[in-house]
Amino acid sequence: MVNYQLHPLQVNPQTGEPFLRLKSHEHIIITPPRLSDAPFLPPILNDPLVHKWLTHPPYPYLPEHAESWLTIITTASNAVLRELEQAKDTRSQRTVDECPVRFLREVKEDGTDIFLGDIAFIRCPWMELAGTGVNWEQKDVLTEENSRLERGDPKIVWSVGGVCSWLTLFHDHNPYINISFRLSCPQSSWSGYYVRCVCDIIT
Repeated sequence: MVNYQLHPLQVNPQTGEPFLRLKSHEHIIITPPRLSDAPFLPPILNDPLVHKWLTHPPYPYLPEHAESWLTIITTASNAVLRELEQAKDTRSQRTVDECPVRFLREVKEDGTDIFLGDIAFIRCPWMELAGTGVNWEQKDVLTEENSRLERGDPKIVWSVGGVCSWLTLFHDHNPYINISFRLSCPQSSWSGYYVRCVCDIIT
């Protein structure tokens, strides 16, 4: 039975995993995080070109850091998917707190996939940047206010963030991919979720 609460996500018929397929590059998908992704994270987050731009991940980034982080985000993703599954018989579309898919993967011809990176759609944790200037003094207050807004509130400020394995994107078997994202956020545009990400990849 089709769960229309998952729209526009598709479901992998072999694994049952939901995913979002990018419109202009159909072999690129966004899936929930997997605990088995742990080995892929340390090489990315220990890359000098990546970690110097990050403030929260520890450095050096160890396997146990990856396992701990994946436990947190997979638990959150599974909670959203559980809520949508429980609402599958509900006529009205359910609005949830966050997008349950966030890991970019390249799907190969044999159906296997390659981890590319993390692109999370979350409530903005950098509210000091949400106005016309940088407001360091009100950062914590603004971030707390944003986190307390009820799901579906049009005043919620969302952000897109994550890390990508550029070594993966530049694999010998993979031509250069220039990724650009077009985002639209009206509630009606994505049934089941408050934020809709319409992703185009331009080669």
